[in-house]
Amino acid sequence: MKRYEEAITCFDNAIEIVPGNARAWRNKAYTLNNLGRYEEAIECFDESMEIDSKVARAWRNKGYALENLERYEEVIVCFDKALQIDSKNARAWSHKGYALNTLKRYEEAVTCLDKALKINPNYASAWYHKGFALFNLEKYEDAIRCVDKALAIKPMFEDVLNLNSLAEEKLKEPPVTIERAIFDPWKRDFVESALPRMKEWINRYDPGAYWFAVSLQNNSDTIIEERGVVLETSSALKIREAKIEGIEIEIPHEAHLGTSKISVPKEYGI
Repeated sequence: MKRYEEAITCFDNAIEIVPGNARAWRNKAYTLNNLGRYEEAIECFDESMEIDSKVARAWRNKGYALENLERYEEVIVCFDKALQIDSKNARAWSHKGYALNTLKRYEEAVTCLDKALKINPNYASAWYHKGFALFNLEKYEDAIRCVDKALAIKPMFEDVLNLNSLAEEKLKEPPVTIERAIFDPWKRDFVESALPRMKEWINRYDPGAYWFAVSLQNNSDTIIEERGVVLETSSALKIREAKIEGIEIEIPHEAHLGTSKISVPKEYGI
């Protein structure tokens, strides 16, 4: 029988006798956590840590309380403290990864979850949270591999099944999507679709002319190498610049009668 209220009374009596009893403060905090009284639990953990801040379990459990209150920046601080004392605790690494996921810090989350899984490869929740991070990094095939690991350990893990469905849907999407837009110099804006990042290129050349802009987006996890793009054009259209986002080189392009060809170098890909 879980007689938490009676336990709290006992811990209060112990604290009244010896206010500096860190263990009594911690045990009261653990009990308050079990009752879902997280704010009170945090206060007790803080009292215990003023006396003894070297107990990893206390930092972890304060982190769990903060997690339930959705105070994720503070959660990370607590698990960092716990891991400084005990770096071999898989659950601490996993919960830190979960908090980082919630804050959309996915690369950092993957690093933490890898550490959790190195300690405990059979940790289904850590595989799920790693898969979630990879999904949000658009690494869908890697996310599915993590999902498969989680389901092998816990077959009816509902959150994992949902993530698996989402990742499989993403893999069905075309690997490359093409967006087109027309820039009207009178309106100083795109009138068909919108590619705002291309405005600086247009301003660099001739914002007083009409522009037909094309953007190719690679949706897959792997680089598409040496992709040749051929556009049917009229004599009134001429390619001024072809760029890969994030790379400061100009991509080769050439015109042949009614077509223009863009060649992506193998070492870059898209």
